[in-house]
Amino acid sequence: MFASSVLAEVAPVVVFHGLNGNCSPQMDGWVEMIEEGIDYAAPVKCIEIGDGNTTSIFERMEWQVLTACHHLHNDPVFAGKEINIVGIS
Repeated sequence: MFASSVLAEVAPVVVFHGLNGNCSPQMDGWVEMIEEGIDYAAPVKCIEIGDGNTTSIFERMEWQVLTACHHLHNDPVFAGKEINIVGIS
């Protein structure tokens, strides 16, 4: 019973890939593992910034962070909510 009440309060999860990565089928495995780990209690999505591979190397970090925040602010799954962030690198 305790686990169920905790899982009911799980915030949506955003997954960010690492340097020279993208939200590819390889990242889908991570997304699915997190979904299973939280018993599908909240949405889990990989958010792409730019084109992934090149952008993660050549764009300034400040631009990447601002772009990520813009995506999250405009996504109804995350907008205005407390969220969890997982970085895979």
